[in-house]
Amino acid sequence: MDEDDKRTPLSPEASQRILKVFERGGSSPCFWWFYDHYDTMRTADGKLRMTWRECCASLTAIGVTAMDGRPLTPETARKTWRKVVERKRQDAARGYQSPFSEAERGTAH
Repeated sequence: MDEDDKRTPLSPEASQRILKVFERGGSSPCFWWFYDHYDTMRTADGKLRMTWRECCASLTAIGVTAMDGRPLTPETARKTWRKVVERKRQDAARGYQSPFSEAERGTAH
């Protein structure tokens, strides 16, 4: 028997979770929530109008997490927002639209 044959197969649920990570490019649910809500989070002058602590409390209340389901912290949220801002700039420069709907990314809240 081959060594690979001795491994326990993944459950269908575990397989789906792993596939979602690949589909989303390995980004966290927080990243995709910010990405999907980017335009509404920005004000006319391009600045956010909230504290990161308030942001974390609001996102946690609707089930948004950091990578691997970890709870959000103000520092994690701030860094993630900066990544989203940069990604949005890159996407706009390339004329890119994400092919995944919010439901496919698991961020439809």
